[in-house]
Amino acid sequence: MDEQVEAVVLEKVRRTDPGVGLHQGKIEAAYDELQRELYSFVVRSSRNSATAEEVVQEAFLRLIREARAGRYPTNPRAWLYTVCVNLVRSKARRQQVADRWLALVGHGQTVQPPEDQVLGSERADAVAMVVGTLPTDQRTAFLLTVQGFRGPEIARILGKSDGATRVLLFRARSAIRQAVLESEVKP
Repeated sequence: MDEQVEAVVLEKVRRTDPGVGLHQGKIEAAYDELQRELYSFVVRSSRNSATAEEVVQEAFLRLIREARAGRYPTNPRAWLYTVCVNLVRSKARRQQVADRWLALVGHGQTVQPPEDQVLGSERADAVAMVVGTLPTDQRTAFLLTVQGFRGPEIARILGKSDGATRVLLFRARSAIRQAVLESEVKP
C-alpha cells in the first residue's frame, strides 16, 4: 500500500478521540497486523492496486467509526474481511452501472460492426436529446451517475435528501429508457 495512504490512516487512528480511546490500541494492532494481508486479498479480488488501497483504507476508517459508536467487533479480522468484500462488490456494481450508462450516452470505445454503430449512434442521439430536455436536477443527477458517483454522494452535491435523489434518478432513467425504446420501435 502507498506509504502516504498508510500514514493518513495511522494518523486517523492515533488522533485523540474519546470514542476510539478505549479501542485505539486494538485498532493500531489490527492495522499493523492485517493491513498488508487485506491489501493483498483485495488486489487479488479486484485486480487493481488503486482500488485495493481505497478499499483497505475505507475498511479501517469504518472500523474507527464502529469503535467511536461503541460497536468494536469481537473478531476484527473477520469483520474487516467482510467489509472489504462488500466494498469490492459495491465498487464493481457501481462501475458496471456507470459503464452501461456511458455506453448508452455514447462514450464507449469498443469497435462495433457498422450496423451496430449506426443503431448505437441513433440510440446515443436519442439519449442525448432526452438528457438535454430533462429538468436541471434530473439531468445533473443522471450525469453524476454516469461519472460514477453514488446516490448519497449525488444527494450531498445537489443538497437533497437521499430519497429525493433516488426519485430524481428514477425519473431521469425512466425518461431515457422510454426514449430509447421509442427510438428502437420507429422504422
